[in-house]
Amino acid sequence: MRHGRLVMPLLLTLLAHTSARAEMDGAEYATDSALASPAERQRTRTRIEAERRAEAARAAALEAEAAAERARQVEAYARLPVGERLTAERCGACHALDSLAAIRHTLPGWHLVIARMRIWNGAVIPFDEARAIATHLAARQPARGLQRAVELLALSAPAWLAAGTWWWRR
Repeated sequence: MRHGRLVMPLLLTLLAHTSARAEMDGAEYATDSALASPAERQRTRTRIEAERRAEAARAAALEAEAAAERARQVEAYARLPVGERLTAERCGACHALDSLAAIRHTLPGWHLVIARMRIWNGAVIPFDEARAIATHLAARQPARGLQRAVELLALSAPAWLAAGTWWWRR
C-alpha cells in the first residue's frame, strides 16, 4: 500500500518532464504564400471570391426552391376539404393521422369520440368544427356491418330504455 503512494507521484513527475514530439516541425506549418508572386496571390483571392459568390448563389437558389415548395404545400393544404383540414389540425395535434385510419364509427359514434376528447382529454374543438370533423370522419371511415349495428343499438339504448319505462308507466 505504501509503495502505491510513492509510485503515482513518481510516474506523474516523469510524464510531466518528458518532452512530446510532434510529427511536423514548425517549418512544415509555414505556407507557400511568401513564395507566391503577387499575381498568383491575386488569382487565388479572385478564385476564392468567385467560389464564395457561387456558394451564395447556390444557397439562395436552394432557399428559393424551399420557399416555392412551402408555398405549394400551403396551396395544396388550402384545397383540402374543411373537414379534412380540421381533422389534421385538431386531431393531428395529439394523434398520428395514420393511426386514425383504422378506426371506424357511425356519425353519432364520431360525435361521441370527439365529445370524449373534449371532456376527458381537454381537446379544444368548437362545436361547429366538431360537426365538420365528425361528418368528414363518418364519410371517410364509416362503421360497417355488425360494428355499425352494435354501435347504433348501443347509442340508441338510452332512448329505448326511456321509451320502455314510459310505455310501462302508462
